[in-house]
Amino acid sequence: AEAYASCDYNGALRRIMALADRANEFVEARAPWALKKDPAKAAELAATCTVSLNLFRQLCIYLGPVLPDLARKAGDLLNASCTSW
Repeated sequence: AEAYASCDYNGALRRIMALADRANEFVEARAPWALKKDPAKAAELAATCTVSLNLFRQLCIYLGPVLPDLARKAGDLLNASCTSW
């Protein structure tokens, strides 16, 4: 928010991309594609997918000021607004 407020869009996007990298690390470490193969891990799969989708939504919120169409489409997809910090 501070970077956007000071019109430092480059800085804002660098920070957002660093968060996206961390989100990707989370997904890769949890490997939902592997969890799906084991019915005993259904709860872990559900939790991993829930967190992953929430990370995606939060990233779309952060990107909203520069990619408003992405935020709108993600909000429609998730049936949850991606317009408010």
